[in-house]
Amino acid sequence: MSNNDDHYTAALLEDMNDNYGKILEMLSLLSGVPADIKEVNERLKNVEQDVKVIKHVVRDHSKTLHNHEHRLARLELA
Repeated sequence: MSNNDDHYTAALLEDMNDNYGKILEMLSLLSGVPADIKEVNERLKNVEQDVKVIKHVVRDHSKTLHNHEHRLARLELA
């Protein structure tokens, strides 16, 4: 190999090492993501349960309100 080839190979290796270092740095930043996702999933489950309760209450209140409207309309006609 010539001196130019050695220099070119060394430059490529240095660039690759730098890129691998950047990749490892980015991967280390992502290390907490699985725990964060688990926490978000738990909170989402709680929200889903709350939404079910809210829907039930709204449905029940709507039925009661409709019943009151119906009874008031009958009273007004009488």
